[in-house]
Amino acid sequence: MRPSAFTAGLLAFLIGVTLWACPGPALAFKPPSDSRIATPLYRVSAALLQSLLSDEGILSKIDSEGDVALTFQAAQHDLPGWIVLDRVDEREIWNIRFTTIIPQELTGDRDRDALIAFANAWNRDEIALKLYLDEDGQIEAEHNQPVQFGINPDEFKENGIRLYQDALARALNALASPDSGASDGASNGQQTQEDTDNPHGDTPGEPVDASVPPARAIGLLEMSDGGLCSASVVAENVILTAAHCLFDEDHRSVVAERFSAGYDQGHFIATALIRDVYMPPEFDHKRFLETNEVDGYDWALLRLDRGVGQDTGVLPIRALDPQDLEAMVEANGPSMTQIGYGNEQSDHPVARRNCHLSMVWKDNTYAHHCGTVPGDSGSPDLVCENDACVIIGIESAEVDFRELKGADMAVSAAAFAAALPDFVASAPQEAALPPQGKQGQLSRFQP
Repeated sequence: MRPSAFTAGLLAFLIGVTLWACPGPALAFKPPSDSRIATPLYRVSAALLQSLLSDEGILSKIDSEGDVALTFQAAQHDLPGWIVLDRVDEREIWNIRFTTIIPQELTGDRDRDALIAFANAWNRDEIALKLYLDEDGQIEAEHNQPVQFGINPDEFKENGIRLYQDALARALNALASPDSGASDGASNGQQTQEDTDNPHGDTPGEPVDASVPPARAIGLLEMSDGGLCSASVVAENVILTAAHCLFDEDHRSVVAERFSAGYDQGHFIATALIRDVYMPPEFDHKRFLETNEVDGYDWALLRLDRGVGQDTGVLPIRALDPQDLEAMVEANGPSMTQIGYGNEQSDHPVARRNCHLSMVWKDNTYAHHCGTVPGDSGSPDLVCENDACVIIGIESAEVDFRELKGADMAVSAAAFAAALPDFVASAPQEAALPPQGKQGQLSRFQP
């Protein structure tokens, strides 16, 4: 029985992925004449994936549901599996999902509790390959590769099939060793409360009290198309979020309508309408989803129709220099906490603590392994000391660089810290300020 789709696939679809646009070597396959989109992207089809797999010496077939059945090779084992083509309304393919079941004979003597602990520990450290327990108590190994804008053949081979099989081999080797695993919890079989609450091995974070700092200054941002993001109070009547939240999947701008601070299952500390929006003029939603050229501009400041800061508190912004961020990568700096509305219903704040930074880039972005999910976009990355927290960045998207084995990307506060004072000072006269009502309406403020 084919495994079902998981939250990881939805995450990849909602927040997109970087697709490289550099010309590669000559293609070994012959794609259909109408499959070319833009160099070097091709429309995804099961037949195209078969051709690419054949280049790698892997035999495959198209099954009755239109997916690609094949045998994965990892750690000297042959594991039957699929590349599932996830479709929108049974038409457009937006994601391909590498998946297989690890048979019980390859999981050692671990019982169900030990397998849950292993999967949880693995998922905290390894993001390229996610492990889940199915209804039969077997481990499912899954990797998602978003393809809604097409597929780069070299990217598919390098960060698709090869990456999946390499990570699968690591998982099999860890399972084969009774004295090793993704962490101590995975090796000794001790099940934590997190494991009990989360039997599929996906780490959802820890629910936090929305009525106390810093969560009371973080809230839910509602869009005119029904979309939801997270945002933070950074001035009396100004909030901070991600610029991509202000667009739909077709790159059309949407209206940010309401912000509810400290939102928790219908209750909130304060709520206000959005009156004014600013995002960097360099930000382009299509380029953001298809390239890595504008990642550092994925932020926006929104002015509220009333002040809420006295009720919620205001989260200060601290722009760390690259050396400070690099120190966090090397585990010599302070630990990071992320709080947002990334949960299934987006109905309460969730914290992910002691996040590990993986890489710092020159465009005011960095990678980390918090494990953020849909709804977390725009949420703050915090450094806290003695119950005082500052924003060092905001959540942006998921990346899947091979050397990182997948990670979350955030925009550093260095990108937007200097813009906040000017935006606050540029507030129009109340009488002259119309409510935000047109799609894409921006203030004329320039930092």
